[in-house]
Amino acid sequence: MGALALVAGCGTVTRLQQGLEFSVVNERLIIRGEISARTAAAFADVLKQNPQVSVIVLQHITRVTDVPAVFAIGRMIRARGLHTALQSDSDIHAEAVFMFLAGVERRMVAGAQIGLGSWTARDFSRAPDFAGASEYTVEMLGSDAFYLFALRNGPSDGIYVMTEDEIAQFGLLTAPVQRFE
Repeated sequence: MGALALVAGCGTVTRLQQGLEFSVVNERLIIRGEISARTAAAFADVLKQNPQVSVIVLQHITRVTDVPAVFAIGRMIRARGLHTALQSDSDIHAEAVFMFLAGVERRMVAGAQIGLGSWTARDFSRAPDFAGASEYTVEMLGSDAFYLFALRNGPSDGIYVMTEDEIAQFGLLTAPVQRFE
């Protein structure tokens, strides 16, 4: 296991682990970095140490090396009745979107990006973990329509950023996009 650093001050606790950062600010757990096989255990540990957390903010997650870890984290989020949020500077791609779907309430501030990416395949039978991802999407959203949309629209060589209309169409949010003037 990689080295861990725990820093506390000004109401913030940060845990760094091989490209992943957790920051707890009051009731918000902010996640930034790469999701790997070790992430689910670290996530559970941070929640155990911070029972006041009620909102998971996904700030910048553009790389996932372990899809089962994403599903495990998502199921923890849902089982604990936590909410997920995207800030105006949030940028989540590909499998990281599955974590966002787990929130009981899912909110987004204008400027955040939800990107569909290279995990998709035109031939659904060869898509990574097709059965598991489809089942997970139904578990979180009640339908696999979003997953099928992602398979059809996510490029194999880049990122497709969803529009606000698409995000609304597939029920990714439980409240309208927040705008600040």
